[in-house]
Amino acid sequence: MTVSFSQCPIKLDMPLQLVGYDKIRTAYQQHDELFVSLLQINDIKFISIDCLGVSERLVSQIRQKVSPVYVFATHTHNGPDGLLDTNNSYHPLYGLSLTFGQYDELMEKKILDAIDYCLDNLVSSPKLWIKEFKIEDLYSNRNQSELDYEQRVLILENEHFILIHLACHPTILGSSINEVSADFVHSFRKLSDKPVMFINGPAGDISTRYTRHSQSFEECDRFGQIIMDKANQAVSKPLNIETNYLDYEISLQTKMKEDIFNFETSELALKYSIIKLGPLTFVTLPLEVCSQLTLSLDCYILGYCNDYLLYLCDEKSYHKEFYEAVSSPFLIHEGHRLIRHIKEQLNEINSSIS
Repeated sequence: MTVSFSQCPIKLDMPLQLVGYDKIRTAYQQHDELFVSLLQINDIKFISIDCLGVSERLVSQIRQKVSPVYVFATHTHNGPDGLLDTNNSYHPLYGLSLTFGQYDELMEKKILDAIDYCLDNLVSSPKLWIKEFKIEDLYSNRNQSELDYEQRVLILENEHFILIHLACHPTILGSSINEVSADFVHSFRKLSDKPVMFINGPAGDISTRYTRHSQSFEECDRFGQIIMDKANQAVSKPLNIETNYLDYEISLQTKMKEDIFNFETSELALKYSIIKLGPLTFVTLPLEVCSQLTLSLDCYILGYCNDYLLYLCDEKSYHKEFYEAVSSPFLIHEGHRLIRHIKEQLNEINSSIS
């Protein structure tokens, strides 16, 4: 097994436009650096970018450099615009530039340059350790705090890096903070003596809405400290793994020509992957999937991967008219249909292994 890692700050020109809320905001200063992080385990590469989301257009450019590769957005709401394509009439983001901005080839180049740096500066090790634990009460379902939500935290690390995976919106700062920031991900980095990479989970319905003490950088630091304290208490186990991946595609039916949508197709091809890292199973999804959908899956969900198709929700969210359902481009039953499809593939993989 070979594990390689590198990280590069994204060079930003100030002022710039921020995305993630109901209007484009202007940032005149940068509170903390945003990063591109690249992790390679055997032949599979994982790239995490401190931004709201990534487009299939950007991913196609990255795949000209490396493959197989999975590109993730941390989903900070205090990152720059320019990485989401709102000009494609067959994509749910079409016409939503007031929220998501316009695709910017200069920003694309900045990301590609950072990836080139990472590829040229990988440091390798044959070692990998894993920690798995749960966090309660630090964040919650953001619609009803009493609902179940994904509480698992996964950490992979060696002497060169630490990867943190959990499911929570990086929206502690809120829309009133007009500074560039990775939100609570920055706080992880402040507390670590190694570079930190973050991959978000099924965070579509998870945030600190009911649990945060304030919307401030100090609150980000409190969040980061609790996670790091818990991580330091968790048992670390060595991991020696073989890697494998399978790519899938399913067509999901969409809402048509509703007030908030203008795209021109009645179905979308949703691409996802199942990745095996030894005993670990991951499913990558190109959207904000709600944890109410995924809790029954025996795997880790890696969200915001290789595209950004807005929300995918459970049926109850539609009946209760939660924000995620109203903002989803998909019809009411399609989330559960995807989950059934994933379960079928997981069962088939597990059967072939056994």
